[in-house]
Amino acid sequence: MSKFTDADLLGILEAGESAHVEFKESVSDATGIREAICAFANDLPGRGRPGLLFVGVKDDATLGDARITDRLLRQLADMKTDGNIVPPPAPTVEKRVLHGKAVALVTVHPSDAISVPRGTAGGRSGNSEGSIGQTRAFPSRTVTCAPSATWDSSTAYA
Repeated sequence: MSKFTDADLLGILEAGESAHVEFKESVSDATGIREAICAFANDLPGRGRPGLLFVGVKDDATLGDARITDRLLRQLADMKTDGNIVPPPAPTVEKRVLHGKAVALVTVHPSDAISVPRGTAGGRSGNSEGSIGQTRAFPSRTVTCAPSATWDSSTAYA
């Protein structure tokens, strides 16, 4: 499924979080996971490469002890169509074993449509994501979105 080798993924982990890499120790932060998925799909800086979300990896890039079950993988995959991201992006979800520890890898390719989690447009230009509360111009897009508005009252322009 993934075009990333184990060596590629270990190198990415070693480099740490970035504009297109996020670590989550568990799925308990579902909102943060959705925001990262949207940020990667939106690709506001226009990098043109996929974002990688690792579940089962601590913020310091060490592999945790999360149980990566089929249920957890389905939960991650279902985030694209559970109604909390509009329009839904198309991430792929897979289980990988790195240094003997299982992680879930969510790969999100850039999308032409701006994906919005719960009414805010998520994007990244550095190694932290955030809601965009004003008009921001990036090399490939301009986005305007009210930070705490509902989907009906927010505006996002690509």
